[in-house]
Amino acid sequence: MKLAFGRSVAVRALTVATIAAALPAAAGAAALPDGRAYELVSPLESRGLDFDYAWTLPGGDHAVLTSLNDILGIHLAARGADGWKVTRILGTPPGGDFSYLATLDDATDDLSRIVVEAPSGPAFSRDLLSVRDADGSWTKVGTPVEYLAGSGDLRTLVVRSLGDPYPAVPSSSGVYRWRDGEVESVGDDAPAIAACGAVLGDGNGPGTNDQSGVSRDGATIVLSNNDCGAHRRHVQLWRDGTTIDLSAPAGGGADGAATYVGNALDGSAVFFTTAVRVLASDTNGAVDLYRYDVARGELSRVSAPASQSGGDVLSAIASDDGRAAWFSTSAGAGTRLLWKWTAGDRARLVEAGPAGSFTFTRAYTSPQQTQLTPDGRVLAWIEPNAVGDYAGGAPTIVRATAADGVVCVSCRADGTGVFADFGLPPERRMTSLSRISDDGEQLFFQTGDGVVEADTNGRVDVYGWRDGTVSLISSGTLDRYSELAGVSRDGTVFFRDADRLLPWIVDDHVKVYSARVGGGFPAPAAQQPTCAGDDCQGAPVAQPAPPPAGSAADSGPGDADAPEASWPAEPAVKLGRLSAAAKRKLAHGGTIALPLTATAAGRLSVTVSARIGTRWVRSGSAARTVRAAGRTTLSLRLGKRARATLTRRGSLRVRIEVVHRAGVGAARATYVLKTTAGRGR
Repeated sequence: MKLAFGRSVAVRALTVATIAAALPAAAGAAALPDGRAYELVSPLESRGLDFDYAWTLPGGDHAVLTSLNDILGIHLAARGADGWKVTRILGTPPGGDFSYLATLDDATDDLSRIVVEAPSGPAFSRDLLSVRDADGSWTKVGTPVEYLAGSGDLRTLVVRSLGDPYPAVPSSSGVYRWRDGEVESVGDDAPAIAACGAVLGDGNGPGTNDQSGVSRDGATIVLSNNDCGAHRRHVQLWRDGTTIDLSAPAGGGADGAATYVGNALDGSAVFFTTAVRVLASDTNGAVDLYRYDVARGELSRVSAPASQSGGDVLSAIASDDGRAAWFSTSAGAGTRLLWKWTAGDRARLVEAGPAGSFTFTRAYTSPQQTQLTPDGRVLAWIEPNAVGDYAGGAPTIVRATAADGVVCVSCRADGTGVFADFGLPPERRMTSLSRISDDGEQLFFQTGDGVVEADTNGRVDVYGWRDGTVSLISSGTLDRYSELAGVSRDGTVFFRDADRLLPWIVDDHVKVYSARVGGGFPAPAAQQPTCAGDDCQGAPVAQPAPPPAGSAADSGPGDADAPEASWPAEPAVKLGRLSAAAKRKLAHGGTIALPLTATAAGRLSVTVSARIGTRWVRSGSAARTVRAAGRTTLSLRLGKRARATLTRRGSLRVRIEVVHRAGVGAARATYVLKTTAGRGR
């Protein structure tokens, strides 16, 4: 976390009513659908932090927030009766290298246990895995390992070896199960795994339905052996020390590869596709979708009769309860078919479409992301082709049910997709697929195209869909982007936004909001006014300081929501005043000596960014190690692109940020550089 360091400024307390009268009304608040209200999830006072990532837990009352400005901290947010409370914890576990960012890999729904990866030495690789309990204690899982997945309570973790993490536990698979400190190798009894090693599931990590190959209780693990020598990739089920090859050919027939599709979260079923004849009754020679019933030990071909005529299964996804699956098949030149299978019934045709349609996948890394409700009733994905009531022509979000077929969720009133021009700049393209509530009746997405007339800012905004109606969730009017962060089971949507969506917010740092049906909290009792002029430039002091304003600085005030014990004074750095001569020199391409003061020895890193178009673009950096507290300087110069923009425009906004790598403090200041008739300021 970045503490607010800077000159002390005389302030007086203002009532909320005074501040609210001086600020514009919360943009878009009146237009929120379904009786929703905004809630501020991140701290009210930013302390200079822009929150770059938010992880929403399914219950909707907990979230994890991180900031690239806070390389050592992880922020745990919990919703209470009077608002969201955020606690910052040190994200680097014992034995980890404090010079590099640790990452949170997983968390229980109530944040009572989290899994963190950190570098074990001065290298970027994060190979030290640890768990942190609610009492603040850390337990080392292993090093060098990589986290793959965990049980629902995170008492059981599945990891992959990056070396020799457990010398006393030999493993040919490279996959281990760690359960409360006890370690065992997984899958070594399978010949193909013993010879070639294995990956968890399909090796892509957790998908959009949290199906990675590990059951919620951690007892059942699905592996895919690596393809090597005479061994083709098969889907293998490991339980109680025994591995079963699910995709082996029947009766010694021709072998071939299989692909993991998903598993029931309770461990009762596994889905995979293969062209191998794994059942004697399978005679079509096509790629089929299979389901393995774990309790009964029975394999069934759920894609029959859809693939009986020889059409391959092309895409497939299974529900969390293991009782439903959706898949598409080829059906002759230029045609694809969308099917749904439900337990106790045969696969039913839902929709026909052109070649290339109905392409979806579990993997969260894919641009064709897919969402499926836990019971498999509703499917949503990004579709570029003409299907259902969508005429095609641009990728858009569609929703499918067995009863209603395929309908467009993100289309405009005229039926066109969310954007029709692939030449649009990145900030206007759709960057995330819909997120769907557990009942499938609410979908959320983000796009840079205006789907409704109220969206006029030409920036990425967050939308919601319900009962055929699309509504704005973010403002759609201010010159800031929004980014979808998550959706709870009941349809509470979380998003990142730099807009001041509540009247008592007084800084422009990126914050995390939720829009909750029946939500909202009263305004805080009192706030502080903004400062002005040169007093706002430079770094913050160890105690909470008032928020800077205008072009003087971008750092925010202290966090009044968090107890003081959660925001310890740690090594930090102060950015000195930049003289007019230094600004002129920087504007004309010269190198300046940036004045700094460090409160402790450590590594100082400085970055200068330039506002080019609608984005902050990195334009220079420098670093040095200081051996003691005190004053120092760093040489800094503006990059070529920024200088060219300044020369062309005559004016350029630049932001300088300095970070003490041994602490959580940082300072930021913003300046306007100008060049007119050979003069700069």
